Amino acid sequence: MRETFAKKNTDLIQVNRLLDPKKKSFFSFDMDSTLIRQEVIDELARLAGVYEEVASVTKEAMEGNLDFHEALKKRCIYLKGLSSSIFTELYPKLELNTGVERLLKILKENNTRTAVFSGGFTDILEMFQKQYGIDEVYANILEKKMESFLETFLEKS
Repeated sequence: MRETFAKKNTDLIQVNRLLDPKKKSFFSFDMDSTLIRQEVIDELARLAGVYEEVASVTKEAMEGNLDFHEALKKRCIYLKGLSSSIFTELYPKLELNTGVERLLKILKENNTRTAVFSGGFTDILEMFQKQYGIDEVYANILEKKMESFLETFLEKS
């Protein structure tokens, strides 16, 4: 079965038994391209009209020429000056991957704590946390001045 899914570039998670709600359990997830179909920084760049520039930095990082922090710093330069309201504009456009909403509901019904970790930004994760009842979120914080982003970010919260 796994081979069939692999040929179709599809992930498969198999759970052999249901969670016991009397026992403590914890699930953690990545956000971009895991819970949601998109990469948030790419979508921010699209809205800001700087997608090609950000994609160029991403390509550099994927080729091993930049580490994660260097790439994030370079990409944040392109977000400088954007209004923090851009996250509110972007959030409804993000698409959950198939089965995510159901999985999160089942986890909550079974008293399972959940966390989302991301190399992205807290603004989006906090919206997701509120909508889906995620217990904890950890991501980078884009620094703001008068509701506009600076090009810097703080380490993950």
